Amino acid sequence: MNDSVYIVFILLFSSFVLSIFVNPLMILFAKKIRLVDNPDGYRKIHVEQTPLSGGLSIVISSLIIVIVLQVWHGDLISIDLYSKKALFFWFGCIVIFILGLVDDYKDLRPKVKLSVQFTLALLLYFGGGFSIERISLPFGLDPLDLAWLSLPFTIFWILAVINAVNLLDGMDGLAGGVGFLVMLTLAIVSFLYQRQESLFIAVILAGIIAGFLLYNFNPAKCFLGDSGSMLIGYFIAIISLWGALKGPATVSLFVPIVCLGLPVFDTSLAILRRWSKGLPLSAADRKHIHHVLLEMGFSQKKVALILYCFTAVLGGIGLLITAEKNSLAFIIIVIIVFLAIAIANFSGMIDMKALKGKLKEDYQENKLKNKAAVEVEKATHLMGSAESVEGLWESMVLSCKVLKVDRVSVEITLTDLICNYNWQYKDNTSSDVVASLDSWSLFVSLHTKGVLLGELHVWKEGGETPIREITVMIQKLRVSFSENFYRIYNEKPTNIPKLIDTDIALKKNLGFEK
Repeated sequence: MNDSVYIVFILLFSSFVLSIFVNPLMILFAKKIRLVDNPDGYRKIHVEQTPLSGGLSIVISSLIIVIVLQVWHGDLISIDLYSKKALFFWFGCIVIFILGLVDDYKDLRPKVKLSVQFTLALLLYFGGGFSIERISLPFGLDPLDLAWLSLPFTIFWILAVINAVNLLDGMDGLAGGVGFLVMLTLAIVSFLYQRQESLFIAVILAGIIAGFLLYNFNPAKCFLGDSGSMLIGYFIAIISLWGALKGPATVSLFVPIVCLGLPVFDTSLAILRRWSKGLPLSAADRKHIHHVLLEMGFSQKKVALILYCFTAVLGGIGLLITAEKNSLAFIIIVIIVFLAIAIANFSGMIDMKALKGKLKEDYQENKLKNKAAVEVEKATHLMGSAESVEGLWESMVLSCKVLKVDRVSVEITLTDLICNYNWQYKDNTSSDVVASLDSWSLFVSLHTKGVLLGELHVWKEGGETPIREITVMIQKLRVSFSENFYRIYNEKPTNIPKLIDTDIALKKNLGFEK
């Protein structure tokens, strides 16, 4: 035990000193290869071009330490650097670093990054044996055996941690400092469980990140970049699976989840916030925790220190969870979560009223969409068996009523045939002025087999909002109407009247009159 403590301090100090010397070199190298971050005046709060050398520094420092350990570890450090797990671990490290480096240069689409991360997670699961098989439960309950859920749970864990830390990297020293504290907590838990492999790697990475923070703390001389922030997230995710938290017959993720409470909470709020506003999840905004604290008047240094303290407290609670049957810490976490949600709502990080409205809106929208989809499918089927244009038109009008539109018009402009079909369903209680201010229309051509038949016009004159997928459904109706009108036109031209009087043919028969 005393030897392990001695080795831990040696590794922590040596990796810290190495990182101090490596970082200035990587800063110069990043400038030379133009690996820099330019301010955008919106989400990015820095004002000068800054090197994105964090990923380079972490990778180079880690490789140097690994090489030194391989040459000089003897029997003192009993870790197998050539084991299957170790090789897959470092392979994943290189893949994530390259992915982040390309993203720093090219700004990859989220789908591309997630695809690479997903593939890597599969390789780590099946090849490296990194998996979550059981989850410890509080209050003395038996561990939950995941069985076949082990694969999706493990992949979700790896992807979630990588991207949570990546999204946290929006201010000098924030992601690096949180990463250092989480890594230190993982090292302590590994020490308590006597897991030397994860202990030594966590300590080495903690020292490397600590050295980087000397250059990354405000005012920052360099940034982590996506290559650095994703790398730290990767280290946290994989080390927690490598045995840092393995008990006698279970795997508990409560410690890393609690330690990562800040980025997990911030990421969750960002997802809910963007979803409630109808924005893509990758959209940038200025409602992250550090942005809110900065707007409250705190300096970057104070914001970083506040969030460091918060992470340290969570780390302490995480360590309490490792005590057997300690349910008090779990209760404290639940209380903290509810308080954090209340503070987030008060500070504007999330609008609970807007979120509730979005949930209600989506529920109603899904009901309308499902009903409309059924009616459109039914209409296209009826059009296919229609023997006259009246049959086509009735099916079109019935569907458009379900789609919540007010007027529909079809104008046929063939060389030997000109006719119009009109239907209007207007709420007599609505104001013409209001309707005109909130109205819209959709004009699409009717054509099939290279023949232009005419136009389909759809109007909405205010009032109830139509479903979001209305253009897709109108397209289906347009195609079906065009094909079957052309069929009737060629097979039974006598069944096409020159004009349809909607007041007589439709309002009475279909009951659309208000």
